[in-house]
Amino acid sequence: MQLIQSRRKTPPSIDYPYTAAAKVWSLTDIEVNQIVVTTSVRGHYPAVQLADSTDPQLSRGRLMIAKHACGPEQYCVTLPWRKISGVDTSKRKVGDSVYLGSKGNIVFSPPKNAVFVRQIGTVLSSDVEGTIILDVTSESDHYNSMSAAHVQPAQAQTVGALPVMFRFDVDLSGKANKINLDFPVNIIDVWAVKTEKTSKTGTITVANGKGDLFSPLSFTGVDVGDIVRVTKLPTDGRRSVAGGQLSVLTSGKNTACQIYILAERER
Repeated sequence: MQLIQSRRKTPPSIDYPYTAAAKVWSLTDIEVNQIVVTTSVRGHYPAVQLADSTDPQLSRGRLMIAKHACGPEQYCVTLPWRKISGVDTSKRKVGDSVYLGSKGNIVFSPPKNAVFVRQIGTVLSSDVEGTIILDVTSESDHYNSMSAAHVQPAQAQTVGALPVMFRFDVDLSGKANKINLDFPVNIIDVWAVKTEKTSKTGTITVANGKGDLFSPLSFTGVDVGDIVRVTKLPTDGRRSVAGGQLSVLTSGKNTACQIYILAERER
């Protein structure tokens, strides 16, 4: 028997690979580009629901991207990856991650109460009408590994909480950005490294919205490269809650430095 090969070639994919699309059975209302997860089967076809990183069941399993909108009890087409334009990425940088959020939607940072953190895409352009690419074939599928709830101590004497490090860059004018906290922390240690040489005096404190976390760090007579460390942390007030902020308070012009804050994450 002679094998006859077709000369027709599959064109390369641009926005999505239609040849890799899957026909599935929808169990709920699904919008275009929402993320779905396989939860059961109907006949020969996978049955899907909206994926949800905050739900123990809907955060795990095979993810797919809805090619089009469909209603419950309907067949629809899903994709393994897709380039999507018209997304507001103006506050993001090229290369930033895209994550699974709740109810099938995508987000640019993991939800605070995520059971599983699933990184499913990347920002391709930063613009009001920006572009992202979703790829659920190479996404991560793991417990929220940055959560202290999943860190088990090796022995009874060890601390099971996950250590985290924050850094403030204070410029010559004394300005520094605030840090928004997505999870509660307890401050363990604070120190600063002098980065610019000036002749004036200055002090720095770190606050968490409820008051200063420690007595001011003095930069009087401190040279570039010197380390100034807090000598005492208060018994109360070291805890900063999720949704709160850590901010730097400066006085004087001799405060250009990098401040490091070591903390333990509660959950």
